[in-house]
Amino acid sequence: MNELPDYALPVELEREIFELASWNDHVTGYSLIRVARRVYEWVEPSLYRVLIVYEGDYRGERPTPSSPFLQVFKDLLAARGFGAIARQAKFVHHFMYTGNDITELKDILLLCTNIVDLALWTIPVSRTDDLDSIMESLGSLRPQKISISSTLISLYPKWLSLAPLTQSLTHLDCFGLDGPIWDDGWENLRDLSALTSLAVAGNNISPTISATLQKLKNIQLVIDALEGDVSYIIPPDAPWYVDDPRFVFCEYPRPTVDCWLKGTVGGDDIWVLGEIEQRKKKERLLSNYCQRSLSR
Repeated sequence: MNELPDYALPVELEREIFELASWNDHVTGYSLIRVARRVYEWVEPSLYRVLIVYEGDYRGERPTPSSPFLQVFKDLLAARGFGAIARQAKFVHHFMYTGNDITELKDILLLCTNIVDLALWTIPVSRTDDLDSIMESLGSLRPQKISISSTLISLYPKWLSLAPLTQSLTHLDCFGLDGPIWDDGWENLRDLSALTSLAVAGNNISPTISATLQKLKNIQLVIDALEGDVSYIIPPDAPWYVDDPRFVFCEYPRPTVDCWLKGTVGGDDIWVLGEIEQRKKKERLLSNYCQRSLSR
C-alpha cells in the first residue's frame, strides 16, 4: 500500500495563515488556539491586540468586533491579582476607554505597557489626585497615536509635555475643541518633537490653523474633521481656506467606535482619509499653478 505524500507547509507560511485567519475574528481565533500548542502561541497575541472599555452607546454605535480581553482582565484580576494577567496585557497595542471607573483605567494603563494606539474619550475623575494618578500612569507609556477629547486638555493642559510622550507621539487626534481651548493648547504641541500628523474637530478651529502651521514646522499633515460633504461646506474661495498643502478638510463622522476600530486593522481611519485628501489637494494646487503659468 502506497503511503500518502507529505504536504506539510513551511512553518513560516503556516503561521501566517493562522495569524491572518484570527486577525479580526475572535470567534475563529478562539477555535484555532485549540489546534496545537504552536498555533496557540501564534494566535494568542491577536486575541488581545485590541482592548475596548466601552460604556453605553457612544454616538449610537456598538463596538465591533468585541474585545474579549476586557472580561478576561476583570476575571483574572479579581481572582488572582496583577500577576495573572501580565502575559496577556503585553499583547495589547490598541486601547480605547469610554468608561467611568478610575481604578480600572489606572490598572489597565499600568499593566498594558506596550500600547501604541490610545483613545481616551472619557476621563472618570472627580478629584485632582485622581487626574494626577492617571497622568502618572500615562507618562509611563510610549504611544504613537492618541485620540483624546477636549476634556483632558481643559482639565490638564500640560499633559502633552509628559515624558516620554514628547519623543514617541507621531499622531494626535483632538475632538470637541473650541477656539479658546485650541488657542491655549497649541503651544504645548511644540514639546512633541516626533509629532507629524494632527487632527482637530470642533468650533472655530480653521481660522487659527495658518498661525499653527507657521509655528509647528515638523507637522506634515493637519486635518480639520467635519461631518457632511466637505466640498460643499468648505469651498476653495472661503475666507478660512488655507492653501498650505499640509492642511486639509476631511469628511469624518466622529467620534465613533467603529471608525476608530478601522484603524486597528489597517482600514480607512482619520489618518488614511486625511492622506487621501492631502494628495487631492496637492494635485489641485499643482494644476492651478500650471494653469496660471501657461496663462502668462
